[in-house]
Amino acid sequence: MSGDHNMYGSPGKKPVNSRAKGARAERELSKLLTDELGVVVTRNTDPRHVSKGDVLCIPGYSIEVKRRERLERPTWWKQAVRQAALHQAEAIVFYRQTRKPWRALITGQDGQWVDVEWDTALDQMRDKLARLFGVYQPEFL
Repeated sequence: MSGDHNMYGSPGKKPVNSRAKGARAERELSKLLTDELGVVVTRNTDPRHVSKGDVLCIPGYSIEVKRRERLERPTWWKQAVRQAALHQAEAIVFYRQTRKPWRALITGQDGQWVDVEWDTALDQMRDKLARLFGVYQPEFL
């Protein structure tokens, strides 16, 4: 096989390293949430983080990050809810497909997940932070 073919024999495209892709998505989302919420958000790089969620440092939330083309929202939601329950936190899943904006799965009024736009998820997070701390003041989180 020539050098410009990937392991599947397709010319031009390199195979995707899903672990690296996931880490890039977590870094991207951490930066966006830091910028939008005014709190320092970091990736969970602890190899034992199975039950802690992908992103830390947002009180009251257990956050999962997905950067996938194939949407598996029910599976993602179940994983997020299991992790959130361990920490008495609210589950939220942020996900993004290639060349599409970030979206989120949040808890709806009936307790099931609801797929919402980025701004809607941020508004809900700001509201919850305001309830938790009296007034939403990111410098005190």
